[in-house]
Amino acid sequence: MLLILGTPVTSSSSGLAEERLPIKKRCSDLRFEFTTDPRLLGQYREMYERECRVAFHIPGFREAETMHDRKAHILIVRHGDQCVGGGRFSVRTPEQLDPLPLELDGFRLEDHFPELASGQLSYGEFSRLVLLPEFRGGDITLEMWRHFHRKCVALNVAMVYAAAPLANLRAYRKNTLAIGLKDTVIHRGIEIPPYPSREYVKDYLLSIVIEALPGMSSGSGATNDNQSVSCLAD
Repeated sequence: MLLILGTPVTSSSSGLAEERLPIKKRCSDLRFEFTTDPRLLGQYREMYERECRVAFHIPGFREAETMHDRKAHILIVRHGDQCVGGGRFSVRTPEQLDPLPLELDGFRLEDHFPELASGQLSYGEFSRLVLLPEFRGGDITLEMWRHFHRKCVALNVAMVYAAAPLANLRAYRKNTLAIGLKDTVIHRGIEIPPYPSREYVKDYLLSIVIEALPGMSSGSGATNDNQSVSCLAD
């Protein structure tokens, strides 16, 4: 499931801030990186779980690290050494045929998108997108999408999908259109399986055709894991 979640920053055993951060931090105050740093990944996972407890009214919500987490590229947004947001990017390639996280209960994207049936294209899924409220919207959210897009181009990913409630997908489509990805479609006619433990949430499917955009260069973003960059100008 792909979400933009957020609650005030609270105390945490993994190093998250104990006090609410100033409202609406600037994008230039942040660093964006795809990382394998266990400390940052731990902060991100704890923040995601905490936000889900609030958003879905599940006080004891916990989600163990899965195969998808270990294989995915995790984008971290950090303010200093504090994680304030992030997202998971999972990729399926002709060599790596494991199902994507949204491909549950026999549901397969290739059954609905003929271009995938040949097995020759790499495609992926964005999920677990989270930002604390002080950082949501505007340039920061757009910059997350730009970094996801650059990662897609670097990995030669042709299509990306996301599952989320309809209101969320409309916001994601607005963001992808804003960064220049014009072929972004919400597929209301494709039924996708409910996410485990959140069966009462109705998700829809979003598809994004990935293409290199004018002005992109090989160095235009954090495309390698553990490479950190600040907010980039268009």
